[in-house]
Amino acid sequence: MIPHRFSGTRLGFLTALLIGGLLKTQTVWSQETSKDLNVLDMLSRTEAASPDLKAALSRENQARETIKIFQSYYYPELDLEAIDSNGFPGSTSDLGVRGLMGSPFRKGPAGGVVSTLTLYDFGRSRYGVQAAREELIATEQERKILRFQIYQAALRAYFDACRYRSQQETWRNIGGEIVRVAKEVEHFVKT
Repeated sequence: MIPHRFSGTRLGFLTALLIGGLLKTQTVWSQETSKDLNVLDMLSRTEAASPDLKAALSRENQARETIKIFQSYYYPELDLEAIDSNGFPGSTSDLGVRGLMGSPFRKGPAGGVVSTLTLYDFGRSRYGVQAAREELIATEQERKILRFQIYQAALRAYFDACRYRSQQETWRNIGGEIVRVAKEVEHFVKT
């Protein structure tokens, strides 16, 4: 399921935020270097600064770790156990100590390692691992879709800013030409 984060007013707000951020950072970047911001730099900086993309990457890493958790069900369970008893029958049954250490027919301190291995769980572990892998594939695809949506919003903001910048330069040039023509007309009318 793809979240609808970039719809309606949220998209307009995101675009305005990106334009404002690009214009603000453009002045900072222009102080650092004299070159203009190109599309690839803008996309890499947008990707690095996106909290949504960072969250998607975290969800993807979580899905990878979930696969490891489900794969761990194939491994044996090892328990370290220790007990000290007087050997009364039934005195150690509620403590959860298993094996010879928990036997009521022994007394004194005892310790050991108890291993438990499930031989067959009717496919639960295999299906759990398979479901976790499918979840990883889904989160990878969601991250890719989110990256494209962020790129699309950033490119839209970048090209809008470029258009507004070129319109500003064009109107500045037109204004200069109008002033020059007005002076020429005024000079022509006076003569």
